[in-house]
Amino acid sequence: MGGVRRAGDGRLTLAQSRSLPHPPAFGDPFFAPLGTTASGHGVLTELVYGARTALLVGVAAALLASLVGVPLGLLSGYHGGTWLDETIQRVVDVLYGVPFLPFVVVLVAVRGASTTNVVLAIAATSWLNNCVVVRGATLSLTQRAYVDAARAAGLRPRRIVARHVLPDVLPLAAVFLAQDAATAILARATLAYLGLADDATRSWGSMLQAVQATGHVFDAPWWLLPPGVAIALLVAAFYFVGHAVEDVTEVE
Repeated sequence: MGGVRRAGDGRLTLAQSRSLPHPPAFGDPFFAPLGTTASGHGVLTELVYGARTALLVGVAAALLASLVGVPLGLLSGYHGGTWLDETIQRVVDVLYGVPFLPFVVVLVAVRGASTTNVVLAIAATSWLNNCVVVRGATLSLTQRAYVDAARAAGLRPRRIVARHVLPDVLPLAAVFLAQDAATAILARATLAYLGLADDATRSWGSMLQAVQATGHVFDAPWWLLPPGVAIALLVAAFYFVGHAVEDVTEVE
């Protein structure tokens, strides 16, 4: 960067702006451990802010999916074979026939690309697996002798589910919570890459989209690789957490 000087008001000079995106550098005129983007922003800074968005969307969508899927699964499983069970399962069957990503893309395109709408769109289909698996576990648990004894003692169904079924279902729900978070992070990154995300919110997917849009895919690896690696590592971390919970609780 010989001969390049910073303008008096703190902005980059014309010669500096033409050097963007800039590879990792330390000192004047750049301090960018992971390099800069085409707009002069530090890749490391955008990576940190993108982590906040990824965790927010992943955890929020997974929690919302669990709050919908687990109660419906408990309700459907405890009343297995009744009209209530059949109604819930027919709704699940219909939604299972809807492709996940196109459905999310349509919802976001119709309702807007805010973070809240993205979370709602992802959770709208992510609760299905929770419901089906929890229903199956509940059907099995309601055949146990201690549940029959609770019924014979005159306990209400709500109390039976809360005291004798839910504690055995929660470890299974925790496994799917971690997996749903990983799925939500991938879906959010995909939507951002397709341009269906809030431009005011920095995310790893929008970083990849910006690399592609500015034509620096092949000449700025310091900008391209960090968000891709971050997405892969965070998704893998959630899956590892899910498998660890499964091993510890011996969930079948």
